[in-house]
Amino acid sequence: KKRNHDPIYNLLYQVKDINNTTRFEWQGERIFNETEVPKDMLMSQDETLALFIRPNNTILICDIQENFVYTNNNKVDLLEITHDNQCIIGVATDKLIIFEINFELKKLQVNYSIPFRKASPNHIISIASIDNCHFFTGMSNGDIKFWSLQSDDCLYTLHQAHTNPIRGLIVTSDSKHMVSFGDYAVKIW
Repeated sequence: KKRNHDPIYNLLYQVKDINNTTRFEWQGERIFNETEVPKDMLMSQDETLALFIRPNNTILICDIQENFVYTNNNKVDLLEITHDNQCIIGVATDKLIIFEINFELKKLQVNYSIPFRKASPNHIISIASIDNCHFFTGMSNGDIKFWSLQSDDCLYTLHQAHTNPIRGLIVTSDSKHMVSFGDYAVKIW
């Protein structure tokens, strides 16, 4: 997954308005101003979608091929996109939210959500998609969980993968390995 912000910022145009305030625009629509730094951003694997978490924790997605911006007012702290660009997994304070991008209706809609009483009493602090139907979450207690989008269940928990919170997860492009970061260590699974 690309987490390098430079290619995403290169998609946006930096504009100064009459008050000499810097803002970022994409296809003529104001996306961010100089005080609105995105909390997180990522690019889809095929580089057709740029995803942002705005400062107010809402989602903004730039569809590069169709020159269209999708927004949603659900608040999230983390985002991940499936390999087929059809679903976005959002982590909110009390639930996992599975969004579906409806390209025909030009809409980002909530498909379903998983309350944390089912997900985990611990906080999810990292997330990585493995394919179009499965994803991993890194937990604050050092566990790594494996989820199914089809059954919305945790299929497996790797207990104490790290002794401290899982700060980052990445799945290789061939989906054969996962890399986790925590405890000041990187582990390959």
